[in-house]
Order: sequence, then C-alpha cells, then structure tokens
Amino acid sequence: MPEFGTPAYVERFRLMAKEFTAKYSTKEAALELMQREGILDAKGKLSKNYSAE
Repeated sequence: MPEFGTPAYVERFRLMAKEFTAKYSTKEAALELMQREGILDAKGKLSKNYSAE
C-alpha cells in the first residue's frame, strides 16, 4: 500500500471511493449497508446508538 499522503495513496483512495459509490448508489443497497453496519435497525429506523432518544 502506498504511503499515506502521497499522490499514489490519494489516487488509490479516489478509486476505492468511486467503487464504493457505484456499489451502494441504489437506495436498497445503501439501506442494506447501513443495517449491516448497525446504523439502521431491521425496520429501517436509526439504531439506538445513532438516535437522539
């Protein structure tokens, strides 16, 4: 992996961000990802760690 802050590292990050955006650009895919990461619960609401309640 290129050293942090180098042009090669920045380019690698840009490529990975572009791939991530393409993969999760649909609403369904984004919701699935947020549920898997624990941001949303199974009903699609914010999990207790991310809600103000």
